[in-house]
Amino acid sequence: MKAEDIPLEDVSSADLNDMMLDAYGKVVEFLLRYILLRCSKYTNNKHVAEKITVYTFIATYPLIAQLEMPQSSPFVSVAGLVDDIAPDVLKEESKLSNNGHRAKSEPLLSDEKMIKLATALNRVEEDFHQVLVFRHIEMMSTKDISQIFDNSIDDVYTLLALGGKQLIEHLAPLWDEEVLLPDHVPLWLCDLDDSLGCGLDSAFRERLSNSVMSFLFKWGTDITTGKMKLDYRSFDFTCLN
Repeated sequence: MKAEDIPLEDVSSADLNDMMLDAYGKVVEFLLRYILLRCSKYTNNKHVAEKITVYTFIATYPLIAQLEMPQSSPFVSVAGLVDDIAPDVLKEESKLSNNGHRAKSEPLLSDEKMIKLATALNRVEEDFHQVLVFRHIEMMSTKDISQIFDNSIDDVYTLLALGGKQLIEHLAPLWDEEVLLPDHVPLWLCDLDDSLGCGLDSAFRERLSNSVMSFLFKWGTDITTGKMKLDYRSFDFTCLN
C-alpha cells in the first residue's frame, strides 16, 4: 500500500507531519508565481511582495492538512489568504517606513506594460484568473487543470475563453494597443511570466522554501494536531533578508 493510500486517521502524528511537509513542498513550487502575481494587486515592491508570499504560504498549512489526498492534490485556494494578509503587511511596512526602517527594494515588475497587464489580470474573476495563470503562465495542460478543479476539459476551454475575454475588457482602458484579440492572451501572459521570472532567481526560491519549511518543521506537528494555533505573524521574516 502506498503512503498516500493510507487513511489519515491511521497515520501517526509524526508521519502525518511528514506527509504534510511533502505536500507543502509541492504547494510552494506550484503556487509561487501565482501568489506573487496576486501580490502585485497590492504592491510593486519586491521585498513586500515576498513578505506577503511567505506569510501566505505559512497560512496555507492548515488548508493542506484538510485535503483528502494531500500528496497528490497540491492545489489550495490562496487568493483569499493573500487578500487578507496583504493589508496587514502593508500596514506593518508603513510603520517601518515612518520609522525609517523600511527596506529598499527593486520592483516586482519593472516593465510598465507588464504592470498594467498584471493589474488587469488581478481584476479578472477568480475562477477565470486561476485557469489563465495555470494554463498560460504555469503551462499546465488542460487535462491537468481539469483534474485539479474536477471539471471537464471542455469546461476548462470555456473558462479560458471567458477569462481571456474578461482580461481584454479590463486591459482595454489601461493599454494603448489598437487591437486586443483573444489570440494574443497566451503571448501576453507568457511575456508577463518572463517579466516576473526575471526576479525569481533560484536563490530566492530556495531561501523562501527553506525558511518556511524550517518554521513548519518546528511547529508543523503541533499545528496539525491542533496543539498550536497558526499565526503567520509569528514567522521570523528576517531570515529572508
